[in-house]
Amino acid sequence: DLQSGTEPTVISYLENPPSRDDLVKLIADMGISVRDLLRKHVALMRNCELYNQIWWRFINPLYAGKPHSDQPANNWEADWLIA
Repeated sequence: DLQSGTEPTVISYLENPPSRDDLVKLIADMGISVRDLLRKHVALMRNCELYNQIWWRFINPLYAGKPHSDQPANNWEADWLIA
């Protein structure tokens, strides 16, 4: 962290996008949902139909927040979990 004097590692995610597994791990480590991570102020995200089946197939394994659990999330989106 900046207070301890540790220099952050800067990664250009547009040039080197993280893998799905990297994203799952990062989001799980942060203890947040994908929805919390999304840029809600960007017009594209505000106007995006988040309940679209194709969108959920991409986002739900991350959104469920249980990538390391043997049990599905306790919500209807768990139906969209993909291995």
